[in-house]
Amino acid sequence: MLFIDLVNRLRSQISRGVQPEVSRPPTTLSKDVSGFLCDVLGSHEQGIVKLWEKLSPFIWLERGLGEGHADGGPEYSSPLQNGRNLHYFLKYGLQHQIGFYDIGPLTRVCLDLLCAPELTERSQHEVMLFMSNFGTLPAWSNSLYCHRCATRYHPNYYVHDGATQRTYYPGVPYVLQGSKRFYFDTNLCERFQYMMVCTWASATNCACVYNLESPSTASRLPVPWSYSLEMDCENVWDGFFLYSLLLDCDDHHTTLSLDHNGPSQAIRLSQVIEARNAVMVGPGQPHWNHAYDLCCELRTLPNGESSTYCDNHSGLSSKCVVVECPNFVESGHQTCTAAEHRALELQHNKQNHAMFQLQQRLKRLKIAQTEDLLRTEDGGSIAADELASQSTDGINDQCSGKPDDGNRKFHAEFGRRRTHNEELCVATCGVILGWATFYGSEGPNGVQIFYCTLFPTSESLPGVIYHDNNCNVKKVIESEKDTHFQRCALPVDVFHMKTKHKESDDFCNSHCNPINWPELTTTDGQWRFNSSAAEITNAWFGGFQAIVREMRVDRYNFFLDEMIKLRNEFIVMDLRRRHKAPYNIPQEELLGKV
Repeated sequence: MLFIDLVNRLRSQISRGVQPEVSRPPTTLSKDVSGFLCDVLGSHEQGIVKLWEKLSPFIWLERGLGEGHADGGPEYSSPLQNGRNLHYFLKYGLQHQIGFYDIGPLTRVCLDLLCAPELTERSQHEVMLFMSNFGTLPAWSNSLYCHRCATRYHPNYYVHDGATQRTYYPGVPYVLQGSKRFYFDTNLCERFQYMMVCTWASATNCACVYNLESPSTASRLPVPWSYSLEMDCENVWDGFFLYSLLLDCDDHHTTLSLDHNGPSQAIRLSQVIEARNAVMVGPGQPHWNHAYDLCCELRTLPNGESSTYCDNHSGLSSKCVVVECPNFVESGHQTCTAAEHRALELQHNKQNHAMFQLQQRLKRLKIAQTEDLLRTEDGGSIAADELASQSTDGINDQCSGKPDDGNRKFHAEFGRRRTHNEELCVATCGVILGWATFYGSEGPNGVQIFYCTLFPTSESLPGVIYHDNNCNVKKVIESEKDTHFQRCALPVDVFHMKTKHKESDDFCNSHCNPINWPELTTTDGQWRFNSSAAEITNAWFGGFQAIVREMRVDRYNFFLDEMIKLRNEFIVMDLRRRHKAPYNIPQEELLGKV
C-alpha cells in the first residue's frame, strides 16, 4: 500500500512529534508531512488523518522507533538500497521541505549524560546529496541543539558554542558531509577509491563519470533547486579525504576532530592529513609487517600435482612446445631437434632465471682475484701469474650501474620537477611495505637512510633486500661500518645484474651477485623469490603521476599512502582467497628494541 510505504520513508520526520524514549507513534502528523501525503495520494487532509489513526499503530509496531540513526539503522540505510517512490518525493517533496532522504544527527538526546534528555531547536538548510545509485538528490540537512551544554549536533559531528573544534561521531556514517552544501553516500566514496586505485581515475574523471551515468534530477523537479546538481572534482576530493580519515580513525578506534572555523574543507583537513602522514613514515603502513606462505620454501610431495597437463592430455608433453609443430621432443628438452625451435628454448631458459650468466660472472671474478693460489669450481688451482692472460678485458673498472658497452639515453625536462623519484619497498608478492620521496637524486646514502627508516631495528629487516644499486649502497654501509645490516643480504636484482652492471666490477660481483646466496635458489636451479616484483609495482605506481602532479605535499603523500594501502588490501585478500595464509608478524617482535 502506497500510504504505508510513504509513512515508512517519512519515519524520521514523523518521529519528531514524540520524545525519543516513547515507543508509540504521534497522535497527529505535522503539516509538512500531511500536506505531502495529500499531494501524493490526491486526498484531502481528513482522509490522511483517518488513515493515520487506523494504520499508525501497526506501522510503528513493524519497525520500532529509534532504529533510524546514522549508525546504519534501517531508516538511514534503506534509501541507499531502495529507490521506490522516489519520483513522488522529487515531484511533491520540495514545496513541503521533504526530501527522499532525511539527513539528521546521529542522536536525538545529548551525549553528555548530565544534560537534558532531548535535543531541541531544530535547524535545517538545503543541500545536495550525491547518491551511488540514484544520482544527485535535493535534500535538507538538520541539526539539533542542547541548551544545557550549548552543543549543536550535526549529521556527522557535534560542536560546542565558541569551540574551535568539531568532533565527529565514532564509526563511519552512511552519509558523509563533504561541505556545508553537499553530502555523499559513502558507497560512492568507496567507489571513487576503487576507480582511482584500479584505473588511475582522476577526481575530474570520477566526477565526469558520475555525472554521465547518473539520471538527470534537475529535469524531474517542478522548480529549480538552489544549487547545481552536478558534481565537480573539488567535491570528489573533499569526500575522498574525509572518508579516508574517518576510515582510519575507525580502524584505530579514535575519533576525528577538525578545525570548525576553517574557511574551507580543504584547510580544515590539512592539519589532520599532515598528522596522519607523519604516522605513515617508516613502519606505518598497515601491512608493513606482512608475510605469507610464499615467503617460505615449499616442497612438492611425491603425490603433489606438478604436471603440465592433466591425465587426459598427458600425451601432449611429448610434443614440441612450438605452436603447430607436429614433431616429438628430444629427451631432456621441450622442443624437437629443429635448430630454430631449440634456440627458442635456450633463450627462454636464459630469460627465466639468468642463472648461467651470473654464475659465469662469479667464476670469472674468482679467477681474477690477486691471490697466490685460488681454487676453481672444479677443484683445480690457478697461479696468480697466470691471471693476466685469462682476463677478458684487462680493465679493472668499478661498477657504475651500466654494462661495458654503455646504455646512455638522452632525456629532457621541459616542465617543473619538484622531486627526483619515489622509492618503493615491495615484498615479492607485490605488497608495498613502505615508500619515500627522494629529492635531487637516488643516491646510495639516501637508499641506506630509507632502509633504516623503514626497518629501524635489525629484527625488522628482511632477510634479503634487492635493489638495482645495492653494490654502491653496500659500499656506503661498509665505509661507515654500519652494523645494522649484518643479517641482511643486499643483492642486486637479477634483471639489473644482467643488463645494467659491469661484468668486470669485482666488488659488485663479490658482494651483490644474487648467486652468492644459495638460499635464493631452489634445488632445481630456479630463483626462489620474484626479484622483479618491484618493477611491476612501479608500473602501477607511475600511473598516478598525472593525478598528483599539482597536489600540495600533504595531499600528495596522503593520497599515495591511501592508494598503497588499498592495493595492499586487495593483494592480501587475493592471497587469502588462494589459501596462501597471509599474516602480519606482531610489531612488538620486530620493533621491541626501538
